[in-house]
Parts: sequence; C-alpha cells; structure tokens
Amino acid sequence: MRRRSGSMMAMTMALAAMALASCGDDGASDVDLGGADVVADALGDLPADVLADVPADLPWDPGSPDVVPGGCGLPAYAWLPAAEVGAVVSWEEDPMWAQPKEILEDAIIGAGFGAAAPLEFGTRMYKIAYTTQDKGVPRRATALVAVPQRDDGGAATYPMVMWMHGTSGASDGCAPSLGIEGNALAALWAALGYISVAPDYLGMNAFGAPSEMKHPYLVGEPAAVAGWDAVRAAYALLSSGEITDEPARPERRVVPWGASQGGHAALYADRLARWYAPEFEVPATIALTPPANLQAQSEISIRESRLSMSNLSAFLVASARYYGHEEVLATTLTDTEPGHFRTTFPVALDTRCDFYGTLDGVTAQQEFEAPFLAGLEATGLSGMDPWGCWFQQNSLTTTSFPRGADAPVLWVMAGADELVDVGIEKGSFTTLCGQGYRMQYLECQGALHSQGSFWSMPEQKAWLKDRLAGKPLAEGTECQIVPAVQCQGTSN
Repeated sequence: MRRRSGSMMAMTMALAAMALASCGDDGASDVDLGGADVVADALGDLPADVLADVPADLPWDPGSPDVVPGGCGLPAYAWLPAAEVGAVVSWEEDPMWAQPKEILEDAIIGAGFGAAAPLEFGTRMYKIAYTTQDKGVPRRATALVAVPQRDDGGAATYPMVMWMHGTSGASDGCAPSLGIEGNALAALWAALGYISVAPDYLGMNAFGAPSEMKHPYLVGEPAAVAGWDAVRAAYALLSSGEITDEPARPERRVVPWGASQGGHAALYADRLARWYAPEFEVPATIALTPPANLQAQSEISIRESRLSMSNLSAFLVASARYYGHEEVLATTLTDTEPGHFRTTFPVALDTRCDFYGTLDGVTAQQEFEAPFLAGLEATGLSGMDPWGCWFQQNSLTTTSFPRGADAPVLWVMAGADELVDVGIEKGSFTTLCGQGYRMQYLECQGALHSQGSFWSMPEQKAWLKDRLAGKPLAEGTECQIVPAVQCQGTSN
C-alpha cells in the first residue's frame, strides 16, 4: 500500500531519463486545462454514441433495485446519469512520452525489468481533465491516457486498461500524473498494446483547479465511479477525432488492473461495472496485492503495530470524513505526546505524499485511544459503531454492492509482503470464490509488497492475452490456492 521498491524506482528513473533525452519540440496539442468553472459547461457533452451504443446482448439490465449508492448513514442520493459525467473538460499531449518501442524497451531492460519485454508498440501520452461525481455531486478529476503507436503509424483499435495506482499520497500534489512513476506505468501498459487510462483518483487533481474534496483513501465506491468516468472521457476523446493525428481508437472492452490500493480499487471497479458503466464490457480483472478485507487487515495491523498501520489509519481518517463523522476521531486518535496524532496525522495525510512516515516506529498504544483499542479487542471493528459499517462496505468480502459481472480475476500476492497480510487475503480469495467469483491465484515466492506486482509481469501478460482471446481459465486452476512459485520476472 505504500513505499516504492528500489527496483521500481530504477525502472521509472530510466524511463524518465529516456524520455527527457529523446523528446523534441513537436507534438503538444496544448489545450488550456481550465478550472472548476468549466465543469458545468462540460456536463452533457458526452458523445451520443457512448450513450446509445450499448451492446444489445449484454447479459444484464443497466441498473438494479439492489444497488443503492452510499449507505452507512449517508443521506440518500442517486448517481448522476452517464450524460452528465465522463466528459472531457480539457486535454493536452505530453511530448516526452511520444516514444518508439525500441527506446522504451531498452530503458526497461536497462532498469532490470526485462521481464516486461518484448514491447509491441511505441506510445503517446495525454493528460485529461474530466467530469465525474461524488455522492451525486459533479466533480472534476484528472487522469493520464497512454496510447499504443504502431511502427508504421497506421490506425488500429485496442482494448482499454483502467490502471488503478498504488498509494502515492492523498492530495493534489501527490497525484501520479505529476510523477515519473505514474507516467512510466501508464506508458508501459500502452507499449504492451492497451489504451491505458490511469485516473489520479478523486481529491488528487494533477493540474488545473484544486480538488474540491478530500481524497477518500480506500473507499471503494468513489474510486470505481471516478475510474469509470475516466474511461468514458478517454473513450470520448479518442473516438471524437479531435486529436487529428491520433490513429488509435478504443474498444469497449476494459480491464480493471491495479496494485495495492489500486488492487482494491480495481476490484471495486469490476464490482460496479455493470451498474455504473454498462456500455463497457469487462473481459477480465487483475488485482495485484490487494487489501481486499480492510477490516481484517486493520485489526491485525493495529493489534501488532505493523508497518501497514499508517495506511489503515489513513482509511480511518478518510472514511470518517467521507461518511460525515469526523467527530469520531476524537475518541479514536490520541492527542497526547509523543505525536498528538489526532491533529498531526490528518494534517500529514493532507499535505505529505509520505504521510505514512509520520507513524514510523509508533505503536498502536501511542496512536489510538485506550477505549478504541479495548473495543477492538472486545468485538472487533465490525462491532464498533460507526466503524463497523464503514469497514463492511469497503471490504470486498462484505460489501453490500452486488457483483454484476462474471469476468475472471487474476489475484496476485507477494509471498513476503510486509504490508498486506497474505493469510488474510487467501481467506478473501476463498470467500469471494464462494460468492461466485471465477479467480486464479498466483503468489510470488519471496516477493515484498511492491515486487509481487512486477515479478509477476510475464504471468500477467500471458494470462490477460488468453482472457482477451476468449480462453477459459486453465483446468484445475479456478479458485485454487496454490503454493508460492518463483515468478518469471523474479530478480535477485
């Protein structure tokens, strides 16, 4: 959920150096990225085909009386219709990432990530601002859209990936679109042959007007909603012909794909796809080291003062804000020496991309009020009001949102994960299989949290290629927890 590995940083630094060395003066379709005042004007601008071109043979009806947004005491609201979200407010090409595949491939091999090779395409990258919503209220958000480029410059149509990023902070200045890592990963998926849509998440605007809300860290619904609206906006932009020299066009097949916090978000995007964005098809979902059972992860983290306590503390703050009950933090976080965390931790969450560093070396007894810890021991978080509902709604194993799709899921764990407890997520895997998910399990032997996502890259590539080709999961692999293996991209 936090902290970049050295190998990941090596790859992103190499890609950035490559891009800086080779970019020229050409290429930017520079459009003012505007401010919040343009959102109202953009609502309703979604092309008619995005609303009308819903395949007639979809195995569902768009909408269900069982799907009730919000919950947990929030005032009732309805989602805004598709015509009022997913519109492009503004866009701009970043010429740094207009690269041929040979340069991209040399960069990732030089950084020790040859497992991602061979790359099939060059890339182009666009920054977009788009309309979305939160609790039925229009919001503005930002994303990257990376597009494959054929060697001959010819036109082609590509499936889309909704890339959901891991923890990078919780404020505008921490948005992945501003950093090397976020851009490099978006470019990598495009070089593998997908139109990559990488949302910054609500509350993390990378450009233009500041966000109008706090980032709802690890809250599932707003992550999924903003993710699908980013896909809608990218689809509209690339289908409109507005970028006159862009030969790539998007398919309606979209793969939610994310790591850590993004693994959790990808699973929620999969969960809500049928109800929120029925014009798209989800052929597969890839969840890398996901904290799917937030309740169990939080309980063990707090009880044992684990490294992940800071990430799960961020959810405590974010959920109290999101559900409108910040006052409960007065009986949750301490306001004594050494840290006065009731005051300092929310401030760090809002201002520091490394907010987790404020709790390094801190014990649960120092951070949390004694009655809160006593309640956790007596009933678990599920029995603590209002926390119980918040954890239930944002844990995949217990959320009230019904799953409206039947796409297979690749579930990747890191065998030596220092942040997400592997045993708990094996339980999540089993529980979700019991709820009807069709999933395949992969565990990278000896991998730390960040390493699991990259060491398994060859397996992810092959698995997704098979799913997009319509191949069923290999016989005997569905919903089976198998022993950890040395993943094909393992590095020493």
